[in-house]
Amino acid sequence: MTEFLDEMLRASGSLRFEEVALPESPEFVGRTLRDLPIRNRTNLLVVALHEPEGAGWIYNPPPDHRMRSGTHLVVMGESASVIKLRDLFAEMTGRPSIM
Repeated sequence: MTEFLDEMLRASGSLRFEEVALPESPEFVGRTLRDLPIRNRTNLLVVALHEPEGAGWIYNPPPDHRMRSGTHLVVMGESASVIKLRDLFAEMTGRPSIM
């Protein structure tokens, strides 16, 4: 498995894993992962969620998982797609994007 990940990340050049905080706003909190346009708008794959207050890690989260305040997403994709995700979050909340 380690060899696969190493080869995948090296061969693609720009493929990476990134942790991105879910904005704490009604546009996200309480909605399901399916409801959020992450895959459609950014082509990123959400591989895990980290939830606060002892909930810990959720690997390969199901589409019907409801987002909680303080959740962080671990996504896999190209660097440009991570920027798109941050821009999407800013657009949906009306706040400036944070790099």
